[in-house]
Amino acid sequence: MTPPGFCIFVAKGLVMSTSPSCPASQSWKSLFADWPADLPRRGVILSTLNEIMPFTNFWLRDEMVMLERKNPDTSGSRYILMSYAGIDSVRFIDPLSDQVIVSAGFSTGVVKRVKQPAGKSQVARASSTT
Repeated sequence: MTPPGFCIFVAKGLVMSTSPSCPASQSWKSLFADWPADLPRRGVILSTLNEIMPFTNFWLRDEMVMLERKNPDTSGSRYILMSYAGIDSVRFIDPLSDQVIVSAGFSTGVVKRVKQPAGKSQVARASSTT
């Protein structure tokens, strides 16, 4: 788990950098920029204001993402421009395969023991390559 105040930039499964002062919005920007090709570009965003926004497609621009809605919201809007800083969570509505999850930069996080020649063991993260 990343300590509070730190974030990790992940692109194509590689940690790009960590910083105690980086905004969480960079993680969301990275997720949308490196959206897995095998995953439809749709889902649901929960904003930092607790608004639920389903989307059927998206486009990126600097510090904003444009979301396309299938049905208009209560004000008649079909497109939403929002800053990455306004995103609290992203929900996927399509089934995710292990291959798609790994291509998005996630691993199983399984911890296994690696035996050392002198009888000592060392904890190592298992890599998840499919």
